[in-house]
Amino acid sequence: MKKIGLRFKLTIIFLSLVIFVLGATSLLTYRRVIFQQKQELRAKILDLVKLSAQLLDGDKISQILPVHASVETASYQEIKQILIRIRDIDPLIDSAYIMIKTDKPDVLQFLVDSGDRKNVVADCGENYSITHVPQMKDAFRSALVDKELNSDKWGTWLSGYAPILNSVGNPVALVCLDVAAGSIKQMQLLMAKRFLSVFLVGILLSLVLGWLFALSITLPLRNLKAGVKELEQGNLGSEVTVTSKDEIQDLAESFNQMSKKLLDSSVSIQQYYLDTINSLSHSQRLRDPRALERLERVKRYAVCIAENLQIPIGEIEWLKKICLLRDISKVGMPGNILAKPLLVSIVSVADFFDTLTMPENGAKPLSKEEAAEAIKQKKDEQFNSIVIEAFLACYKSHALD
Repeated sequence: MKKIGLRFKLTIIFLSLVIFVLGATSLLTYRRVIFQQKQELRAKILDLVKLSAQLLDGDKISQILPVHASVETASYQEIKQILIRIRDIDPLIDSAYIMIKTDKPDVLQFLVDSGDRKNVVADCGENYSITHVPQMKDAFRSALVDKELNSDKWGTWLSGYAPILNSVGNPVALVCLDVAAGSIKQMQLLMAKRFLSVFLVGILLSLVLGWLFALSITLPLRNLKAGVKELEQGNLGSEVTVTSKDEIQDLAESFNQMSKKLLDSSVSIQQYYLDTINSLSHSQRLRDPRALERLERVKRYAVCIAENLQIPIGEIEWLKKICLLRDISKVGMPGNILAKPLLVSIVSVADFFDTLTMPENGAKPLSKEEAAEAIKQKKDEQFNSIVIEAFLACYKSHALD
């Protein structure tokens, strides 16, 4: 199963937190803005309805009778034209009309109506029950606006009302302005779209920021991981570079110090081991002078093979030290040498070639041609094929003579 990367997890966590905070903040702000927008709309309607009341002549309105025949009178037509101009002041206003009291406390009558945007006009003298809008009674004393939307047979509205006074200051009628609920919802929808746009931009921005935030954390950790893998492969002393200026950088510096100490310890152990081998080899050469000659031959063969393989000079120096361990199968080697299988394989081939051509046990020596053929037969069976190819190249060039 594929692992989910830390960068992906951090990005998702950061994005989730931002979406939650941004969503909650946007919702609260949206509600607050809608509330303020509604209050501003109510204040606007109140100002318009007050202005409308001042534009209307209460004495002329008193002359209009609440009957259908009044629509033909000059006074009715004059007042209607004023109402139409009031309606057209603002596109939010759907209709402007005048209502008067009746002998029933919960019933008013339409007197003059501008008609709405669809040219629907209430008839002069038409009764209108105000049981669902009792605040209209209070409007004969002072201007007011509905707190909530109200509905009737013509639709759903937010309405404002103001008293129309005659020349002696008595209220004779109400001027009413209706704002359709559709217009209000359209305003709210427009506001919602704006908030949604801001929300989506915020999500995209948070996604980018989340990815960058996760990258700033995971990149140094990846460098540390790469450094650990270098140590696993035996590359002691490897260092990592982290410039995050935080705890991860402190961790990287501690890692570098540890890596350096491991390298120093490894070098000390290697040197101690090689010094021990040198002492043993020196003792052996004192007991058997031919061992020195054998060592020099194996070294020469091994160096020739290594140079043919274009092995770096530093590695060739290691190769010469490994040659001290002529009998590789009988002498233990430290892990760092075993971690260099190519060098060990080179020494094995060189030592085997010397054993075949200059045996120590009194056996009949093989010619170099026979020895080379014998080694060739062990390609991919006992020895590294690359090393065998390099050995054969040295043999053919007479570098082993």
